[in-house]
Amino acid sequence: VGLQEGDKYTVEEFVNRLLIQSANDAAVALAEDISGSEEKFRKLMNERAEELGAKNTHFVNASGLFEDDHMTTPYDLALIMNAASKNPIIDEITKK
Repeated sequence: VGLQEGDKYTVEEFVNRLLIQSANDAAVALAEDISGSEEKFRKLMNERAEELGAKNTHFVNASGLFEDDHMTTPYDLALIMNAASKNPIIDEITKK
């Protein structure tokens, strides 16, 4: 996305850029806005994945960029995407 300090975007704009453009800076910005830090957001992602039954998933960052301990499986990813598709913002963007 090329975020600059002071730029303002809606959640919908960030999610659209995340899903369509793989905008990693948007992922980090959303994580920091939601949780105060990417570290806290990572903890929330791992807790939510476990709640969904994604037992072979471990998130290390908000963007999904490669790191040694960052992992999931096709099955776990399907569980996560099924839950994500119930979010109205994500549902609307993925309909296009």
